[in-house]
Amino acid sequence: MSSIADFYRRQSEEPDAPGAPGAPMPVAAVPGPVHEAGPFRLALPDAWSDETLHVFAGPVEDGHQHTVTVSVDRAVELDLEAYVDQQVRALEAQLKAFSVARREAATLDCGDPVVRVVFDWHPAEGTRVVQEQLVVVKGTTGYRLTATFTPLTFETFGPEVRAMLLSFEPA
Repeated sequence: MSSIADFYRRQSEEPDAPGAPGAPMPVAAVPGPVHEAGPFRLALPDAWSDETLHVFAGPVEDGHQHTVTVSVDRAVELDLEAYVDQQVRALEAQLKAFSVARREAATLDCGDPVVRVVFDWHPAEGTRVVQEQLVVVKGTTGYRLTATFTPLTFETFGPEVRAMLLSFEPA
């Protein structure tokens, strides 16, 4: 197996070869979809998939950096309730002292049905995190919107964040 340095050394022996000094680097055509996210686009080859986790940072209150994350599962073969069950079981297995406080049906501002799950867990001794998650299934795509709070800010800051979550419009 040759090294990157060997590649460039071979390329420099042919002045017009791709990779030679002053020549453009070789670039293959990308047959896959184009990923668009905010201020950029990126062509993905067919064997690649977009596994983006969107993170929105809010204010720091009660010593906690508030965030909302949006994760997208592109191959969901379950209905909404079964998908929520699957996600809750995964959280139960991953999070220390996980407990569901509330699970209820709701509706996004755009009219799509969601399930709202409020839970808490303890990432470290003496630390309690409260999270509110909205779960949506649209076609074969699942969306999980997760807001993270302290117990205090769930009460004080929660209504504003909940309104933001309910404004979500799945594609």
